[in-house]
Amino acid sequence: MAQLGAFFHLDADDRRRAMAANGARNQLGWSLQLGTARFLNCFLDDPEDVPAAVVDYVAEQLGLQAADLKGYGEKEARWDHQKQIRSSYGFTAFEGEQWFALACWLYKRAWTTGERPIVLFDLATHRLVEAGVDLQWNRFVR
Repeated sequence: MAQLGAFFHLDADDRRRAMAANGARNQLGWSLQLGTARFLNCFLDDPEDVPAAVVDYVAEQLGLQAADLKGYGEKEARWDHQKQIRSSYGFTAFEGEQWFALACWLYKRAWTTGERPIVLFDLATHRLVEAGVDLQWNRFVR
């Protein structure tokens, strides 16, 4: 439950942005995508693949019903919502500059520390998350 509060809590600004979306389905979907981006640093292939407890938690904050989400993943608005969330919340693309910086950092770390690959992977992921890099940017941008 602590993770719900940490990543899926909507402050006044988040709620204002969500409520600007057209209709309950889009408002709930937008909010869930925001929380997913905060939690995973990427968006789900299907935005409706969020655990029911999370949908209930976010819907309650918006004064909506969890059932309002039905069909959101099939609508084109989800792509616009992802663009809005990226630009409004500072997610950056994992492109050339990010790739090069990560490769240099990994090379130095692997060369000097002798850490196991799984440790390097975890550290690299943490580094990207802290930098606000959208880990799937190129995969879903439309």
